[in-house]
Amino acid sequence: MCLVSDKIKFCTCNVGEADILNHYWVLHRHNMDKNEIIIGIQILPDDFIPFYEENKEILSKRLNESDAFDVPIEFKSRDHLEIVFNNHFDKPGVDRIVYYFVYKAGMWRLTETNPFHLESHYDDIKFGEIKNV
Repeated sequence: MCLVSDKIKFCTCNVGEADILNHYWVLHRHNMDKNEIIIGIQILPDDFIPFYEENKEILSKRLNESDAFDVPIEFKSRDHLEIVFNNHFDKPGVDRIVYYFVYKAGMWRLTETNPFHLESHYDDIKFGEIKNV
């Protein structure tokens, strides 16, 4: 993966599922009535991902700019944002890359999140395509 653009745009779209997109985002909101048990193990890429650190800084800054999303969205404390790049690349050496952010005190902050925890306790509120990658 290369460096992402500092003009990256998080667009809402009218597709049925986020995971059919190559680059996408999903907004997860805590549901205190949801307590599903998901069994599995998280598998992380075992290779070094080029520009991972640089991209997390670019994404952190961009998410906190007022025009990062194509429509106004009212975020709530504890919302989680999942950002996925290269979802459908089947080329050797191109890995699916995921970043997680949590909304606290009016700002998006990078976090480490277990996807099983999100699925067990959070609802998917919005999703969309990432443009100008």
